Amino acid sequence: MEPIVYKGKRFISYQQAANFLGMTATGFSKRYQKYQSGQFSLAELFNSVGKKNTITET
Repeated sequence: MEPIVYKGKRFISYQQAANFLGMTATGFSKRYQKYQSGQFSLAELFNSVGKKNTITET
């Protein structure tokens, strides 16, 4: 895995990124493959639920 910097944090392994997101290393590696192929943006890669989060005020 190539090192990735996201919001000031540097990730050098699938396990390190997976721990940050609260998921398995296997799950993160699948997301990383999508990131490398252009299916996910960097923000989507680090979105732990796999969806774009939106905050709405009521």
